[in-house]
Amino acid sequence: MATGTAIVVVVIGIILATSPRGVTPPHVPDGSFTALVPPWPIFNVAVSINTFFVTLARLTTPPDVAAIELATSWWKSEVMYGLGYNGIFEVLGAAADGLTCQEVATQLHLQDFVVCQYLNAGVELHVLAKKKATAAASDETSSSSSSTAYSYSLTSVGEMYLQEKLYSFLMMINEEPQEAWRNVSTEVIQSGQMSGWQARFGTDVWTYYKAHPAKNAQFDRAMASLGPGPTGAMLLDWNPANFGHGEDATRNLTLCDIGGGFGHVLAHVLKHYPNMKGLILDQPETAERANVYLKEQGVDDRVKAIGGSFFQPFPAQFSECDIFHLRFIIHDWSDPENIAILKNIKLAATASNNTPHTQKSVMIVDHVIDTGASPAMEQSKRLMSINMVASNTYGSRERTVAEHGALFGAAGFQGANNIKVTPLRTIQTLLEAEI
Repeated sequence: MATGTAIVVVVIGIILATSPRGVTPPHVPDGSFTALVPPWPIFNVAVSINTFFVTLARLTTPPDVAAIELATSWWKSEVMYGLGYNGIFEVLGAAADGLTCQEVATQLHLQDFVVCQYLNAGVELHVLAKKKATAAASDETSSSSSSTAYSYSLTSVGEMYLQEKLYSFLMMINEEPQEAWRNVSTEVIQSGQMSGWQARFGTDVWTYYKAHPAKNAQFDRAMASLGPGPTGAMLLDWNPANFGHGEDATRNLTLCDIGGGFGHVLAHVLKHYPNMKGLILDQPETAERANVYLKEQGVDDRVKAIGGSFFQPFPAQFSECDIFHLRFIIHDWSDPENIAILKNIKLAATASNNTPHTQKSVMIVDHVIDTGASPAMEQSKRLMSINMVASNTYGSRERTVAEHGALFGAAGFQGANNIKVTPLRTIQTLLEAEI
């Protein structure tokens, strides 16, 4: 026992001693996403412990049980979807002391028998907690199929599905994308040349969303809801000082977010780096909405969104960019499309007549494959790669560092063979290369 304890102590000590230090931005505003990111030592210890127990659970699960679990995994997401679609997460989130099945059903005009099945499944999936209800509530629900009434409340995981958090992602990922996945399994795997989305809906995902404004808005909300964790990790793990600006590493540094959407990422970066400037390139209608958001965030004096396409030469302003940032862009496209995007970046980076004060670079944040992350994270990346096949251009996928390097090389980047890899305290990885 003593030997085992000593080994554990030594292992934890090594993890603590070898953890990266991270970065402290010059300014941390109220509401910073950095508060969501644990210190590196805690993150590394937590990942190591999780990996140990996940591996132990896998090794001790009988093969038939594991096989059935995998075959029925979609049941779990369907429970989450049912709880979200019917507003059950919201009513439980608003109830200080929890609610019984009948109370939930009455508020939402649902069938209490079915509601109870979903609530109890939610308990087993650890998104809900239950306890014996008060005497009054027990009497009220005496007609329930259970002899003892229970009240239900949200766990910390369940709270993530509230509308101001991951609700829109839960809805989005369990609607059209689910159908697109099935078409990958049944059609695209045989025929190729199209995404699962095209096979199911007859058009690409972006055209589909333009034709369905409500779905497009849902997608935008879903993407925004996924941003805080990666943004907070980027702010704490990416060091702009690497670009050689001396004591004030970000003075006059221009960070350009290519395909930057409404500006959620860049606005938060600029709040942490008061001397930094920025530009956003996205579709004209998205750029208009981004400029409204940037003004609301109080950074419109240092950043502007400009309408355009990254498949066309960039507007002239982008020649002043020092860093071209692409988050969740590369995995959306096939190799030829990505090379076209990167060549347009190189064209913009080399168009300025001014002598650059730093070597211009591209920065990629994506689900980079095979980075030595935990098995759970690598598994999620592989599943995300199929999600790209389902939803985006045929050939879209998650890539390794070497595969990113091949794209950089094809675009003529100087740093194609010298990519800086920055691990983040999340599932994504940050890659940087000189243009």
